[in-house]
Amino acid sequence: MRDWKLSVFNKLDSTNNEALRRLSSSDKSGEVILAYRQTMGKGRAGREWVSCYGNLMMTATIQIEERQRMSDLAFVGAVAVAEAVNELLPHESRAEIKWPNDLMVGNRKLGGLLIEVSSRPSIAALGIGLNLKNAPKSDNFQAVCLLDFDVSIKPIQMSKHIAQKLGVWIERWNLFGFTPVIDQWKVWGKGIGEVVRVRTAEQTIVEGKFIDIDKEGRMLLELSNGRSMTISAGDVLFE
Repeated sequence: MRDWKLSVFNKLDSTNNEALRRLSSSDKSGEVILAYRQTMGKGRAGREWVSCYGNLMMTATIQIEERQRMSDLAFVGAVAVAEAVNELLPHESRAEIKWPNDLMVGNRKLGGLLIEVSSRPSIAALGIGLNLKNAPKSDNFQAVCLLDFDVSIKPIQMSKHIAQKLGVWIERWNLFGFTPVIDQWKVWGKGIGEVVRVRTAEQTIVEGKFIDIDKEGRMLLELSNGRSMTISAGDVLFE
């Protein structure tokens, strides 16, 4: 477990930007930055993150140990957030993790994570966006929020709940390595064992059976010709 320092803002350009600004003049990690409004919310691959008032916009600054991979943090964070959300959702609903770190309920997006490396190479800014009260409209996906399931929680309460789970999973990662993180990711991983379509980093679409993720978090697909394919980065496409 860890003690997080919580800083709350009425408005920021983005919580990740604020974290990176702070880390440019300090090497202290263990801070949670929460904003009630964002004017320049960021998603993966340079996309905009629609930041609706009442939803969660937070960033945690996390020290990465020398033996750890920065990319592993995406899975640590996703598992922590999924666990926090699933403790709140009714039993008939379940949040799943769309590879590598989007939160879904059914085929609707509940949230996502964005990792950015600071000027201190061993400290990461882990941004977390979660739809608590509003499900933003998008041409790219359908969204859902916790209030759709009669779960009403304020951003500051949710930030503390997630920070507690992050502390637990970071400690497990530090003590036992990446294996328990991967094992739990697979419990909540969306589409494992199913045929999925993936847009790769090269913007090509491949289709295959999602058979596993490996010890480095890469997606393993079995193609229709029987060959296997390993994908390091991309977007899984669910209709």
